[in-house]
Amino acid sequence: MAEGVTYFSTDEADTQYLNLFVISATSTLESGNYDTAPALYSHLGEAWHDAEQGLAAMSAAEGAHDPLDSSLEEDLRDAVEDTLKLLWHTIEPKLRGRRVPLKMKAIEAAYSKFATAAAVKAATGQRAAGSEGRAGAGELPMGSFLDKITARMNGAQNGDDATGGEPQPGKVNGTPERAPAVSEKLKHAAARLLVPGPPPLRQDERWGPSIALHMLQEKSSLSDWVDSLKLTGHNDREARTIARALELGVNEYGAGYLASKPAEVSLRRLLAICIAAKGGSTAQAWRAASLLEDLPGDGLLAVLPVAVHKKLREELKQDLQLQQMLSGKLPPKKQD
Repeated sequence: MAEGVTYFSTDEADTQYLNLFVISATSTLESGNYDTAPALYSHLGEAWHDAEQGLAAMSAAEGAHDPLDSSLEEDLRDAVEDTLKLLWHTIEPKLRGRRVPLKMKAIEAAYSKFATAAAVKAATGQRAAGSEGRAGAGELPMGSFLDKITARMNGAQNGDDATGGEPQPGKVNGTPERAPAVSEKLKHAAARLLVPGPPPLRQDERWGPSIALHMLQEKSSLSDWVDSLKLTGHNDREARTIARALELGVNEYGAGYLASKPAEVSLRRLLAICIAAKGGSTAQAWRAASLLEDLPGDGLLAVLPVAVHKKLREELKQDLQLQQMLSGKLPPKKQD
């Protein structure tokens, strides 16, 4: 949710909605882990149903809505529709290069499917266990929901990898599947990082996994690779810090972390530091190394979009060749 936006009558209910729907929907749209538009709509419908279950389970004292004004279903439907419009405008989900349209009817149909399945399951449990079964039918354990979100962010659906059930490289039993618990105050403060979220990666081509593979094929760890370069001073300290952060990320989230967006930024920066240091840490070396980073480079043309930069570079190259040709300074052609 955007800062200052509220959908329910209490902060607790807004926080519950943020945790159960906004985070899940954002993760699904950003990860791109869906093969078809209906699969995406199904993910969002399931998150909608999860949010309804969580809000319904809140006590009357924490009330998710004001019953005098509207029903929980109406409040939640308005919140979901408003949130998805904002997310669609911000993230612009695409499938095979084409933008996926926002179809609320399809998402609501998916939500109804999950709600119907849950109602049938609850009724079956009630017949089998009596009132005890009904008491827990509407509850969704927060731990399991966070596990599900983390699995989606790691490129998985219901615990299976999106590529067909193959485990991620380095993902073995005992690897933590959940992000550490945080306070409600931090969740509120971090909400603005989810919606609208940070700008997308500046570089279209993802080099992070290739950079990491190159380093780990030479040394047993990223820190060992940095050590082997014998850097000094500030460069050595920053390179070691980035390498340690990346290794902790892999330890906590699995090898798939090295293909994530934050790792892409860190790995590019790590390689740029090492290249600049090997070049003597001169201004020219840093200017060249900055071209590797996700942040804009230090050159005069760094403020230009990549496509414009490339076009101008080609035009300048052609102009230079033309000037050399007119002045008779073109290098001779190689003889076969």
